[in-house]
Amino acid sequence: MKNFIWVEKYRPMTVSDTILPASLKTTFKNMLATGELQNMLFTGTAGLGKTTIAKALCRELGLDYIVINGSEEGNIDNCRFILTCNFKNRIIEPLHSRCGVYEFNTTKKQMAGLAGQFMTRLEQILAAEQVTADKALLAEVIMKYLPDWRRVINECQRFSINGKLDTSIINTSDHNQYNDLLKHLKNKDFKKMRAWVVNNIDVDASAIFRGIYDRMVDSVQPTSIPQLVLILADYQYKNAFVADHELNIVACMTEVMSNVEFK
Repeated sequence: MKNFIWVEKYRPMTVSDTILPASLKTTFKNMLATGELQNMLFTGTAGLGKTTIAKALCRELGLDYIVINGSEEGNIDNCRFILTCNFKNRIIEPLHSRCGVYEFNTTKKQMAGLAGQFMTRLEQILAAEQVTADKALLAEVIMKYLPDWRRVINECQRFSINGKLDTSIINTSDHNQYNDLLKHLKNKDFKKMRAWVVNNIDVDASAIFRGIYDRMVDSVQPTSIPQLVLILADYQYKNAFVADHELNIVACMTEVMSNVEFK
């Protein structure tokens, strides 16, 4: 059971094997060359490799490490800390000042090269698991979920039980997930809407806004579509600056419930 989950079974063991922007990977390789670690804060959206690179650095430097849940207390001293988070603005400023901050988010220019590297890695994983898959389909899956590499691997494992990856991995995706959200918005059910946001907080906010945008023609009255577009665009812009992403998404959904008419 230990090696059943692909994201653990095929987690890169060294810095060289990770899929990261070249400048970031070079930084970590230089750390290995010096043999020293500073206190660090790794930040970026889910599935980019923050935990993987932390473990790889410790492993290659021969360091003992323990993983601590930040919500639990621990008496740890005389050591270095590698903190990982999805949203750095949720980390208090005193921790920022005591750590080197490393951004794992990537630019669109870097993304094409990383997607190509990950395509090769994914083909190796599927071959090792004796799963057949069309290259065009793999590319479509990667483009759908990038840069969340963990999500890509999990979805491929989920839809390859019979030894073949087929188009159901694309067709079933998160359609029902967004249908539930739209139903809560239509019913003006704040409690269920907020619960949906909490359960999907690891999803990038821009993906949530886009999910609603892509489905609005079938779900929203034509006269309300312009208003919905303006609301989504406004909160997507704000998302880059807010301190609390959950609150920003809930505020957006609340405004949608108040000002948009659904079919």
